[in-house]
Amino acid sequence: MKHNLFRTGVSLLLLLAMLAASLPAVFAAEGSNLYITGYQVTDSSGRSVGSISKGNTVNITVSVKDTGDGTGAGDPKTLDITKLDDSFTGGSLSVEKTSSDSAPLVYAVRLTGLTYKGVGQSLKLQVGTAGDASSYQTLEVTITEAVVYEAPTNVPEPPSAPDPATASAPPPPP
Repeated sequence: MKHNLFRTGVSLLLLLAMLAASLPAVFAAEGSNLYITGYQVTDSSGRSVGSISKGNTVNITVSVKDTGDGTGAGDPKTLDITKLDDSFTGGSLSVEKTSSDSAPLVYAVRLTGLTYKGVGQSLKLQVGTAGDASSYQTLEVTITEAVVYEAPTNVPEPPSAPDPATASAPPPPP
């Protein structure tokens, strides 16, 4: 009986420990207030791009709205913004405020010189306030202009080796 009570007690403690570990993540998710409201893809001269093929270099500007800042007085340049591993490589990042001071904060994250890998269509950003680990959010946008690379399927097969000639038996003696 004591052994069974011990197991129940340990199980209950483990359950409480797992619950306590997961609660901060749940509450942090509820505090999320950043949303991607759109994006624009351009080439190096600023013209809109209709499709991106593997190896193409483009600029992508992502519009982000912070609904937690109802005053619009925040400065997005104080944010810590990082491009994560996604369908694009390279590039540099800059940010500028696009909303007025009396409206919720909206800013543009401009990524220049991105090279498309040819795999997937995602662009991922991590945004937060430096020094405040609970403030970070991962934002992901699907770049529909990205054309997923597929290897050619009509590649001719290499010629097969000819069958070796069958040895013929010598003719019977006369």
